[in-house]
Amino acid sequence: MIKVISLVVVALILLALIDGLSRQLMPTGATVRSKLAENNRKLAVLYAGLMGDVDTQFGAVADWYRNNGYDLLFVKATGLYCPGCVARKAAEAIETAIRANHYTDVVFDGLSLGARGAVDTLLLLEKRGVSLPSSTLLLEGAPMTYRAIFGPLKYVSRSIAHIPFGSVFGLLPAGQILAGAPKPENIEAGAHRTFIDESVAAAKRTPLWRVASELKSFAGRGPYASRSLYQLANRVVFMWFGKDYETVDQPVAVKEWKGAFGPQEIEVAYVNSTHVGIAEAPRANVDAHKLVLGN
Repeated sequence: MIKVISLVVVALILLALIDGLSRQLMPTGATVRSKLAENNRKLAVLYAGLMGDVDTQFGAVADWYRNNGYDLLFVKATGLYCPGCVARKAAEAIETAIRANHYTDVVFDGLSLGARGAVDTLLLLEKRGVSLPSSTLLLEGAPMTYRAIFGPLKYVSRSIAHIPFGSVFGLLPAGQILAGAPKPENIEAGAHRTFIDESVAAAKRTPLWRVASELKSFAGRGPYASRSLYQLANRVVFMWFGKDYETVDQPVAVKEWKGAFGPQEIEVAYVNSTHVGIAEAPRANVDAHKLVLGN
């Protein structure tokens, strides 16, 4: 019996060492890609959500921004999720773009968990004393903490910080388990099937350690104290996905964001789409952006 216990202890120590080493070796960071055009006077900063990439997640909405005179910055976390890395990379790109152009408006568009990256960027810009033109923050179906997540992910999110040896098993294809094809009834007439397939394939490539590290970032009570985000942006809009009954508990999400923004009004705009459903419902998502941004 003592021999068995000793072997178990040794195995746990080895796993812990492997886990710690793998965390050190795994990269952290973020990428920011720009699409700038001469004489544009508006800037949109697009933050990708948890699974997939910023192109397949924003799709027709990115095209709409481009066709309506916006310069674009695409922000995507890479490697193990690092909130500070996302904020720093985005803030640097935004400061550079603002210095080079005379923007009248900046939109921070955060899709799902990408909204946390948008908020973190705004907080960093405020800390650095960067003067922004008129700013709008779009929280697209965005949870602030695990409390606003439906189903199994809620419990995974709550406990992920305490799961040992997460990096050891991190190469498991979480996306294969969590990502699936959209239901036929949620696909708009005229939606591009190829683009939908590309979006699903990108989500399925997401490894477990990527999912775990991002969920861990909001596993606790959340980094935003009551009223701490007041007047962070001139305008704040929560985009409510009307067909999302499985991913984000949006009444809870709105309540949490309202607590963080204090007396500042949070507008709610309804989108006839599922959570992160731009590929399957491009027209509904574009129409909602038109309504919110007035173009």
